[in-house]
Amino acid sequence: MESIDVKLIKPNPYQSRESMDRESIRQLADEIKTQGYWEAGLRARKVDGHYQLVFGHRRFEALKLLGRKQIQVEVVDLDDSEMALQSLVENLQRQGLNDIEKANGIKRLMTLGSRLLTESKVAEMLGYPVSAIKEFLSVAELDEATKKAATHMPRTLINNARNVGGPEFVKMAAQEKLTRKEIREIGQAVARVPVYKRTKLEEKIKSGKLTKTAQVQREARKLAARPKSKEPPPDLHKVLVRYVVFMKQWRKELRAIEPYREYIDSDPDIADEFRKEVRGLIEDLQKLL
Repeated sequence: MESIDVKLIKPNPYQSRESMDRESIRQLADEIKTQGYWEAGLRARKVDGHYQLVFGHRRFEALKLLGRKQIQVEVVDLDDSEMALQSLVENLQRQGLNDIEKANGIKRLMTLGSRLLTESKVAEMLGYPVSAIKEFLSVAELDEATKKAATHMPRTLINNARNVGGPEFVKMAAQEKLTRKEIREIGQAVARVPVYKRTKLEEKIKSGKLTKTAQVQREARKLAARPKSKEPPPDLHKVLVRYVVFMKQWRKELRAIEPYREYIDSDPDIADEFRKEVRGLIEDLQKLL
């Protein structure tokens, strides 16, 4: 442990937490004033004459609020990847990040340093299934405006909404505080729209022409209505060829998940939903035969 001037301590440039509640900092300062603080809860590395906090940012802010000029810090030698990992793990284990912050942190973690971190390795490090890491990385690819709008949404809800109508529908779902059930129902309404018409619906959502879920459902019902004409759609051949290629690739990806089948019940939070979606998929495919 070293006693360090607070003026020499800088925040972790790789920290995942993007905001701190000032009221909670004041409460923490009051606790420290009466009970003291755990010195090992502050860790830093030395860089170019100053110190970068690895973790302990809330405690550090509370100590500054109390007017401390010198604080005890554990100083360690870490590279960028190790620093990002320790910061992310500490935040995940101590005071929860929202899923947007987790997603951004995991993305940074996988792009730092010279060592290649796979999704499986990151999942092992953080104690998540690989499927969750994939979901987080999918969320991390959203534009900043969409992520800002969706800060209160869990990753699965964000991805479900994006599958319905892209980033614009994520924003719509966030603004209207749609539930998982509501998003699923809207997704089902969109899925009933013929493929050759679905692009039109998706474009209206993405362009902002449809800004309410009720509008999306009405438009979906309208487009799903059977045409009076029995003439085949003009792009029938193009669509069928596209989906033959898609289903070949999709079957290949499905075979890749077979080794996970016996472990599905090890993740009860998603197992039931997984089986439900598989059954629904089977039913939808049977309609095409």
